[in-house]
Amino acid sequence: MTGIAKAQAGRAGAPVVFVIGIAGAGKSTIARQLAAGLRGVYLDKDTVAGSFAGQILESAGHDRGDRDSDFYRNVVMPPEYETLLSLGEDNMRLGLPVIFDAPFGAFFADKEYVRRRASEKSWPAGRRIVLRVQVDKERNRQQLSQRTSPRDAWKLEHWDEFWASAQRDCLWEDVEHITLRNTTDSDVAQLITAIAV
Repeated sequence: MTGIAKAQAGRAGAPVVFVIGIAGAGKSTIARQLAAGLRGVYLDKDTVAGSFAGQILESAGHDRGDRDSDFYRNVVMPPEYETLLSLGEDNMRLGLPVIFDAPFGAFFADKEYVRRRASEKSWPAGRRIVLRVQVDKERNRQQLSQRTSPRDAWKLEHWDEFWASAQRDCLWEDVEHITLRNTTDSDVAQLITAIAV
């Protein structure tokens, strides 16, 4: 498939797909297309937890869009991801494909992240896929500039630092790793077919 690199054979069953990628790479667009194509559940962290995360930040004297402070990482982020994953697990138990749209970057170095969570929460058998959406540096910068989100201001002002920090590899084990580059609609259609098998 053009633009798709795949590793490690998967298992049969309703898939769980973690759509990851740098802000502005297009992961939300891809995740929505996957959810529609797989007739699955689309869970965007910002939709699931953005409201309460903003309120917690604001009540503690932080900007609602803060995602870089120690307060966010230590106090706000854990319940965000716990809520996101718990909602996904409810749908996994119904036999539905689940598509998570969230950065997950803080957890990339933890090789046991998915395996441990699946064991602790008794995930049903099924394919577990990390789909990394990649885009080249200049295109990414253009896309962030065009969406004019206040949360992107720091990223654009510290572009080289942000770009470098976002290139970390996801080291999770017990998952398939797929990379989608220079995405076209036909690439996504082929990916949906491959995952649905």
